[in-house]
Amino acid sequence: MLTTYKILIALIIIFALGHMAYTFYYDDFETVESKMWFFSAGLAMLFDGFINLIYTKLKLPVVKFSVITANLSMLVFLILLSNIIPEPHVMVLTIIMLGTTIITALLRR
Repeated sequence: MLTTYKILIALIIIFALGHMAYTFYYDDFETVESKMWFFSAGLAMLFDGFINLIYTKLKLPVVKFSVITANLSMLVFLILLSNIIPEPHVMVLTIIMLGTTIITALLRR
């Protein structure tokens, strides 16, 4: 299960880096603020991936609580987002986050 968890973390980080990089190639943003908001979503995903990565090495109760809180927050947001933007990549990321959240809850210290 730990290997699956690490793969899901890697996928989250890859999605995050791709999201941030896409900011510079997508020309339909109307304002600089739009680009900043888009980029910040990638940062949120990146930090979620990093906190999950920290949990693979440091299995303290406070870290587990922080990881579950971050994952659940991201999962709820992605579920809402998938209803607003029903794109395949949003659905895939939602499934990845669901798996990550479930595995995090099941992992023991």
